Amino acid sequence: MSSKALLSWIALFALMAALGSATLIYYSTTTHSTLATDVNTAYHNHLSLEMYSKDKNAQWLDDIKSAPSHSLPLPLQQIYETQTRLKSRFLANMVEQVDLPQSYQNAISQLPLIANAELETRTNQQLKILLITGLAFAVLTLFLGFYVWFMRTKHFSPLYRIVNTLRAQALNGAPLSVAPTNSDADVKRLTQAIHAATTSQSQKLASAAIIENYNRELKSITGSEPIVRHALEFIANEFNAPSVCLYANLEDDTLSLVKSHGVTPSHSIIASTIALCATNNEPQVQQEPLWLKEEEVEVKLQSRYCFPLAIGNHVVYVLLVGSAQALIDSQFEALEYLCKDLSLALAINENIEKQQKTESALSEQLELTHHIINAIPNPTYYRSTDGVFMGVNKSFLALLDQFEVDVIGAKLDEIFDLGIASLFESKAHEIITTTQEQTYEVLLLDGQEQARELIVYEAPFFNENGAVAGIVGMYLDVSERNQLQRELIEAKDLAQNSAKAKSEFLANMSHEIRTPMNAIIGMSHLALATELNAKQHDYVSKIDTAAKQLLRLINDILDFSKIEAGKIELEYQAFSTEKLLDSVATIVSVKAQEKQLELVFDLDSQVPYCVIGDQFRISQVLINLAGNAVKFTETGEVVIRVALVNVEKGLAKIKFSVKDSGIGMNKRQQKNLFQSFSQADNSITRKYGGTGLGLTISQQLVKLMGGEIYVESEENVGSEFYFTLEMEVSDELSQAKMASTHLSELSATIIDDNQHALDVLSGMLTNFGMQVCSYLDPHKALNQFVLTQDLPDLIFVDWHMPKLDGIELITKLQSQIDVSQSKFILVTAYGRELNLNDSQASLVDGVLLKPINPSNLVDVIQNAVFDSPEIRTTITKKEQTISKQALNGISILVAEDQPVNQEIAVEILSSFGAQVAVADNGQEAIEQVHSKHIDIVLMDMQMPVMDGITATQNLRIEFDKNTLPILAMTANAMEEDIQTCIDAGMNDHVTKPIDVEQLVKSILKYASAETSNLSATPVANQPEVTTEGEEVDEVIEFEGIDIAEGIARAAGNQKVYFDILEKFLSQQIEELINLKQALAIENFELAHSMLHALKGASANLSIVRLTEEFKHIEASLNVRPPNASEIDELIKYVKYALEQCQKRRKKEASHQVKNVTKNNEEKGGNSQLEELIQLACALRDYDTQATELVDSISVSSYLTEPELQKLKTAIARFEFNEAFMMLTSIKHVEEAPELNAGKGALH
Repeated sequence: MSSKALLSWIALFALMAALGSATLIYYSTTTHSTLATDVNTAYHNHLSLEMYSKDKNAQWLDDIKSAPSHSLPLPLQQIYETQTRLKSRFLANMVEQVDLPQSYQNAISQLPLIANAELETRTNQQLKILLITGLAFAVLTLFLGFYVWFMRTKHFSPLYRIVNTLRAQALNGAPLSVAPTNSDADVKRLTQAIHAATTSQSQKLASAAIIENYNRELKSITGSEPIVRHALEFIANEFNAPSVCLYANLEDDTLSLVKSHGVTPSHSIIASTIALCATNNEPQVQQEPLWLKEEEVEVKLQSRYCFPLAIGNHVVYVLLVGSAQALIDSQFEALEYLCKDLSLALAINENIEKQQKTESALSEQLELTHHIINAIPNPTYYRSTDGVFMGVNKSFLALLDQFEVDVIGAKLDEIFDLGIASLFESKAHEIITTTQEQTYEVLLLDGQEQARELIVYEAPFFNENGAVAGIVGMYLDVSERNQLQRELIEAKDLAQNSAKAKSEFLANMSHEIRTPMNAIIGMSHLALATELNAKQHDYVSKIDTAAKQLLRLINDILDFSKIEAGKIELEYQAFSTEKLLDSVATIVSVKAQEKQLELVFDLDSQVPYCVIGDQFRISQVLINLAGNAVKFTETGEVVIRVALVNVEKGLAKIKFSVKDSGIGMNKRQQKNLFQSFSQADNSITRKYGGTGLGLTISQQLVKLMGGEIYVESEENVGSEFYFTLEMEVSDELSQAKMASTHLSELSATIIDDNQHALDVLSGMLTNFGMQVCSYLDPHKALNQFVLTQDLPDLIFVDWHMPKLDGIELITKLQSQIDVSQSKFILVTAYGRELNLNDSQASLVDGVLLKPINPSNLVDVIQNAVFDSPEIRTTITKKEQTISKQALNGISILVAEDQPVNQEIAVEILSSFGAQVAVADNGQEAIEQVHSKHIDIVLMDMQMPVMDGITATQNLRIEFDKNTLPILAMTANAMEEDIQTCIDAGMNDHVTKPIDVEQLVKSILKYASAETSNLSATPVANQPEVTTEGEEVDEVIEFEGIDIAEGIARAAGNQKVYFDILEKFLSQQIEELINLKQALAIENFELAHSMLHALKGASANLSIVRLTEEFKHIEASLNVRPPNASEIDELIKYVKYALEQCQKRRKKEASHQVKNVTKNNEEKGGNSQLEELIQLACALRDYDTQATELVDSISVSSYLTEPELQKLKTAIARFEFNEAFMMLTSIKHVEEAPELNAGKGALH
């Protein structure tokens, strides 16, 4: 302790002693004064008490004893208080001995004595305290003096010197350092400890100075790259480090050099060290010396240190420091602090850069958004949830004629009228509540006070918490559009009215023109068939030609009008490509033959045999194009080619082309094609004729089917028209392809002077697998045959060849070599004029008509080679074993919802003499039972409105089984179904398909009739109409239909059966389409009902295939519903069966024509004429009885089969006017008196 400090302590103790003495003196004086004051006060109180006692009686002392202190008289209160103060001091023992009330006088007199004694005692005590305190301070002063002396002796002088040395170093700013002394061991150890502490402290101060300098310089640096560069340079300078490198720790845990200062060590040398540092997030040290050479300068690194630069627990960088000497601890710690500061600085700078980029991107985005919103042509805006506009675009401002500053921050009612604003607010409430967008229309006034019709699109936008932050919206001005729409509607109505008037006019014109035209053409045809002289024949021929030309013109105009009015509807159905070409050949080949043109059909073998499309319209286009080709070609050929382009996903792309060797066209003429009422030029129209509508109609039809017609033409060379259509491939197979296995072992030779025809026929035969050889020159072929004596199995010879025709070639060949092993087929385009005599016919084994298709080719080859005539089957008709009058007198009610089943049941039961009534459902059956006399009811189980089970239960309430027998007649033959019928009250069950014999027996079992006879003579089948020299018309076997069984179910009436069959098939196409739609919408309940009805009707008609198919589909309906293709197959089959029925009916009618005509002629025709006149009268009077009278009309000399069918069709459509005109065109009918009496009724 220094002398100054010691003196300070002595002075402090002296001061404390003085203060204590002064306190004692003050306390003593104060106590004495207080006592004196109390005695003086007591004395005066005594005097006051004496004065008080003189005024009071002797009872006052008692009052004093019993009264509380605060209620004593004032003098007594003061005495009491004085006593209390005296008690609190040192006089308590003496005062308590005085009883104030009793010894008041003595106490008062003794108070001065007591006070003096107490004062003396107090004085003595205070003097003792002062004496003791003085002695204590004297001893302390002596001790401190001794301590000062002792500390200044030579025994402690080294420590004193150490302190002085440290003080001097501190004052001079030198590093604190104390050298060891030569004193004893304890002092030496103390000196060494102090030296180590001062040295460490100096180092820490130096490190702190380095860190402070680095941070001070770092504050003025921005940017990651400058921060890194400065840090590396600073570390290299401060720590004598020739090599300082910074590595980035990448996402794939690889380290990449970012920046280096000085010499950079090889990555292979330090890779493991820096990797370990990055992995463990701890510094790594390598003390082994390392020599590095760079630009001929060698540098020695004594130590290498790796420090992780981490943010949190993630190491972002690794700092490598290569120093020339090993770092001391303080330097190492300083580097650690520098790395922490550096990583923090880099992280802060990276965040700053990211923030700056984000702010810049946000600014750019806001600017872009602003530009985008302004670029939107429609008024666009966004508002807050309370209806305040936050932003708008220029279009919005232009609409309302407002400035942006006036709109931003304004509410809806400040911008719009109150009504419009309330509408916007209500919609905004819905959007905010439902978070769903809204689209609505509004009518408002713009800034120019013009009414605007707007469609408003509004949607919510959300904040970062997912809550609705506002509404963004857009106005679409539809004022002009709506006005235009209204004008278009008016124009459309006007156009529709015009189109309707035009259609009505065309329909009337069609009827009015076609009727006389048909008469002209028909009469011309009949006249040409009669014996006419040359001049008459010429006149009538010209009339016929002109009439047909006029009819074609009318047809073109009507077709064009339909296309123009959009009335053309395509009918897609499966058809054969071969049949398509057959229809084209039928019409085009006649004209081609007349001009002696070679008509070639080139059908690509890859083209599917059966496709789905509008066959009629495709053939119409091909006929039109081929007709033009024939028209404009004088010599040469016309090639109609059908080729497959590709097949993808069941769709075949097929190219149709028509190529001719005619007059061709130049480029200018080609531009005028496909225009209405025009041809290539007027000279063509004058020379060749025509309406100029053909190509236009064809082009429009092809466009309707998804294609377009193209043309390639060269003047005086020829033209080619082509188009491509996509059509669905059907599953049917070509007969030619099926037969190819039988023809593959045959060989053939073709002789034809036309190269195209040769190539087409050769290609077909090659596709059959045959070995084919062909010749253009018939003489060359003849010489080759004679030379080799080797003939093929088949020789196809063209008939008309300029050098040598086919008949001559065969004749010469037979005369020179043996041809018995070969078959000769004559190929010709003149089949209608063939007229071979017997000798010529004997030379050939078959005739093949051009144009050729594969099916016809196969038929001709099979007939020629295999001699396989068409197999015809006859159906053995079952004889009925039940009397014709078995049900005579029995009234039967048939409850059935299927019309076909109704018709079958009525026909069967009526044929046995029953009176039959029909009900469409159970409800009608109940009503008829109540309104009619019914002997027995045949009840179907499944019917609309009310099913058979429910109807039976209702009837059983009134009628028992004996009174009203009810038989279940349904396709449900399961045991549980039968039991359900019995439980409902039915008498028995008859299963569909109906077994006639079993049905009649069941009816007779439960319904009695006086005339019924089960064992009567069998009834023969109804006779067929025959003619002399002809066989009875045989029934053709239909695929999938048991004809014999079906006729038997129709009570043996063949005509009735086929009529019902044809009617059923014609109706089922639509029913199957409905079934397909029901399956498509998964209405399985409706589908099940339809399948049940179709199954029953098919079974009744013995259509085995449909029955089985419907049964299978119905059973698997709920497990695996059928796909559309399965229903399409059934539709295809129904169409096929219907076509066969129609063919049979036409064939039967043609067989009956002669016989009926002959019978009518024998009768004089009076009966038929009377029926026609009666029918005409009914038509004239619009009497619906005409629909029944027409059924009695048959083919006669008055009406041909086509005319009769046309008449029946017109009456069935209630076109009585047209039917009447047809009948009155018959001379005898027109002149009938009955009609003349009421003439004019229909005119």
